[in-house]
Amino acid sequence: MPDFLAGRIRHHAKKGLRGVMFTFGNPDNFKLLCEYLSNALMWEPDQDVMQLTRQFARAHFGKASEPMIRYFELAHERYQSTLKEGKKPQNRYPEDFYTNDFSQTALKTLWDAINAADNPVKAELSKETRMFILDWMKHPISKELTPESTKALLAQLQGLFDLAGDDEKMRVSTMREIHRVAFQIDSVQKGALPLIEKWLREKFFPEPSGELIPGGIHLPSRLWMFDGWGPKVYQGHEHAVPPRVVVAVYVEGNSAKRSHHMEAHFSLDKLPGDGSAKFEIEGADCDHDVDTSEIRIEINGTPIFEGQVLTVKHNWSRQTFQIKPGLLKVGKNKVEIINACDPNSIKNWYERWFMLSDAKILFTDA
Repeated sequence: MPDFLAGRIRHHAKKGLRGVMFTFGNPDNFKLLCEYLSNALMWEPDQDVMQLTRQFARAHFGKASEPMIRYFELAHERYQSTLKEGKKPQNRYPEDFYTNDFSQTALKTLWDAINAADNPVKAELSKETRMFILDWMKHPISKELTPESTKALLAQLQGLFDLAGDDEKMRVSTMREIHRVAFQIDSVQKGALPLIEKWLREKFFPEPSGELIPGGIHLPSRLWMFDGWGPKVYQGHEHAVPPRVVVAVYVEGNSAKRSHHMEAHFSLDKLPGDGSAKFEIEGADCDHDVDTSEIRIEINGTPIFEGQVLTVKHNWSRQTFQIKPGLLKVGKNKVEIINACDPNSIKNWYERWFMLSDAKILFTDA
C-alpha cells in the first residue's frame, strides 16, 4: 500500500494537484497509516515513503513495531521486484504479486507481530492479518487447482481458522466471510468453491442450531449459513418496510457472485407423532419490478417444494409448506432453501432474489 499511495500522490503533484481532501479507493487495511502517509506526502511528495512508514510503525504498533516494519519492507520489496519484471498491474496489483514464498513469509511476520503486541494493537493486527489472507485468496497463483495452489488455499483457510480462535461468534463470522469470498475465488480459480465448502463443513463449521419452542423448532434468520446476503437489517429501498434481520439467496451464477442457497441445522431428541410437520417461513420477494422468484426447499436432502414464492414484494408475508412423515429424524437435521430461478431469466444480478426474515418447523401432533 505505501508504494501505491505514494505513486498516486506524486502523480497528482505532477499534475499540479497538491491537496486532496477526499478520494475514492482508500484501502480498507491500515487506515491510520494511510491517513498519516496521505497527509505527509501531500505536504512533500518526494519523501521516502518507507522511512515514513517505519516512523509510523514505531509510534503506533509499540512492541509489535519491528515485525510490522519487516512486513512492510517485505511487501515493498515484492512490489518493486514485480514492477521491475515489467508485468502489468491487474486491479492495482502487479501480476504474480502473491507468490507462495512471499505470502507465507509475510503471514509469519504478521503472526510475529500479533504475538508481540499488547491489546488493543493485537486485535487491530488480527484484523489486518485476516484482510491480508482474504486478499491473498482473491489473487491465486494459478487459474486451476494445482497441487501448489491447493496447498496455498489450505494454508489460507488454516490461517483464518487460527485467527478465529475458540470464540464461536468469531468462528461463525469468519466462516461467513470465507464463504462469501469463495465465490470470488472460484470465478478466477475453478474448483475452489466446492473445496472451501467441504473444508468448512469438515473442519470449521460450528453451525448455529435451531431453537426449541413449544410445538417445534425456531430458525431465525441469523442461524442460516452459506447465504448470499445477511444476516443484516433490511428495511426496503424505494419502499420503506418494517425493519427485519434477514438473509437472502440469489440466482445461481449471478455476476455479483452471491450464493444461491442457504441452510440451517437443528437437532431433535424425539419425533412427535408420525413426524409430520409444516415449515413456515416469513420473507419477501425481490423488491424489483421483475418476475416472482422461485425456490426449492429441501429437508435432509429431500425436496418438499419447488416453485414460485407467495411472499409479497415490499413487505413481509408468510408461506407454509408440508413436511411428510419420514423426512425429519432423531438427531441432526438440515433444511435448505435454494434459489431455483433459471439463470437465463435475469439480466442483472439483483433480479429475482428471495429474502428470509424468519422460519419455524411446527409439528402436526405436538
